[in-house]
Amino acid sequence: MKKDRAKKRWPQYLASALIGLALSLAVAFARGLSSGAGIARNAASLSDGFFVAGLLMACFGVLMLIATTDFFDIFAYGLRNLVAIFAPMAKTRQAMKYYEFKESRAERRGEKRFFVLVTGLAYLGLALVCLWVYYRFS
Repeated sequence: MKKDRAKKRWPQYLASALIGLALSLAVAFARGLSSGAGIARNAASLSDGFFVAGLLMACFGVLMLIATTDFFDIFAYGLRNLVAIFAPMAKTRQAMKYYEFKESRAERRGEKRFFVLVTGLAYLGLALVCLWVYYRFS
């Protein structure tokens, strides 16, 4: 069973790693990554790229992790009731209490997903390695 889950999850990690790599290389080239620059300059550019990609992915991963809890349920319930107040067609359905709404959301909620958070933290680690190389060779 664990091998089935591992086979299912590696494409998620691979996709998020490729997205992070594309983002970090785009930032690194914008910051001056080139073959003509020295190793210190390239390490600084790569450090900036990996940091931006890692920070964005880690923050998005934390949001994905929080979304699997019931933290955002109160906001979704409030928005649903706000729409019901101002939309005339929405009044025809039965008003749902918060407990019922929360239980229905809990049934649909998926499992926790760590792949974006882990990939973001890995890119932050790569940024630290590149920063170390920058200070070592500058």
